[in-house]
Amino acid sequence: MSNISVLDPPKNTSVSVSPAGEIHEGSSVTTLTCSSDANPPVESYRWYKRSETAPSLVGSKQIYRINRITSGHTGHYYCVVKNQHGDRNSTAVFLDVQYAPKKTSSSVSPSGEILDGVSVTLTCNSDANPPVQSYTWYKKEKSESVMLSTQQVYSISKAHSEHTGYYFCQAENKHGHLNSAIINLGVLYPPKGTSVSHNHTGDLKEGISVTLTCSSDANPPVESYTWYRNTGDETNEVGSGETITFTLDTTTAGLYHCEAKNRISSQNSHAVKVSIAGSGWQSMAAIAGGAVAFLIVFIVVLAVLMSRRKKNTTNSTIVSGSTVRNSQGAADNDYVNVNPVTSHPGQSVDSGDQDDVQYASVQFKRSREQEVPVYSTVEETKLHTHHQEQDEVQYAAVNFSRPTAATHTGADTDVYSAVSKPRNKKACGQRTAHQQ
Repeated sequence: MSNISVLDPPKNTSVSVSPAGEIHEGSSVTTLTCSSDANPPVESYRWYKRSETAPSLVGSKQIYRINRITSGHTGHYYCVVKNQHGDRNSTAVFLDVQYAPKKTSSSVSPSGEILDGVSVTLTCNSDANPPVQSYTWYKKEKSESVMLSTQQVYSISKAHSEHTGYYFCQAENKHGHLNSAIINLGVLYPPKGTSVSHNHTGDLKEGISVTLTCSSDANPPVESYTWYRNTGDETNEVGSGETITFTLDTTTAGLYHCEAKNRISSQNSHAVKVSIAGSGWQSMAAIAGGAVAFLIVFIVVLAVLMSRRKKNTTNSTIVSGSTVRNSQGAADNDYVNVNPVTSHPGQSVDSGDQDDVQYASVQFKRSREQEVPVYSTVEETKLHTHHQEQDEVQYAAVNFSRPTAATHTGADTDVYSAVSKPRNKKACGQRTAHQQ
């Protein structure tokens, strides 16, 4: 009995992968084995990897061995077997190499210069298998990183100066994580926070050297500094540069401010007062002292005038019809008015009771030698005569006092004036005063 052999091309061709299960990037060895039934046996094996264009030949043995597998080995593989009766392809197997995120990157839109107030978008991208499960955005603040968002895209609706800084993102899956490179987000803005400082504290003395420094935050950095000095209604440019130095005196004291400018715009600082110590209160003290001195003089003058006026008012009395002449003659024709008063100078005299008159003041009018009132005492004189009507006549002694030696031409002169004393109940008429 003879055996009958049936010859046919390869069939039941298949591929197996070892080790089975997940394949991780970095594994040492991965083996693909091609199997097939053929009679006569398979004469050749070829391994192919599919690609977007055309399959690529990667091996020519029954077993395809990959040492140190990488993410680049991910793909579909199949084998082709051949004998003298034909060839047959195996079904393709997918070699899924898993790896942590890599090639993580971040991008900014819009690109180029970012002006203050515009909208900015930061996007994170990464290659990973399985795909990235989470993204996190960070901003570097000195020695630490501050988390901003857990989204792939981080948006800033209106960028301002505080958004300027260094940013990066982190992509992560179950196999690990990877940070992107740091990007510098530069928001352009005009100078802000412009201020002036100087090299001295406390009181400033005349003659010292003063240095003023202008500081400002700007992006791009400040291109120029200009200094101004204000004195009253005038503001003058006095220098340029980040600092100025001058000797303090009355010509350099004043209010100083600086202007910081970049290509976006400019900003002025607040004014700083640079003055000589004590100059303000000394001026005020001088003005106050002058005012006080003037007030004292005014009060003294006013007191003197009021005193004179009071004396003229309280001590002057009028006697109608009396004439007083000095002992040297009547050339000057000086007249006085004598008004009788009671024993109390401030009390008026009743017209019906003038017997008690004891005091009087004499006031000269139009005197060329004497400008001040001369006061005298009118003393009642008791006369004992044989004629009763003489009881009605009394004499007053008037003593003239010369105010100064310059106007005193001789010895003091006594002038006597007869003052008619009217009767209470008789209408006798007014007697004439006789000068002795």
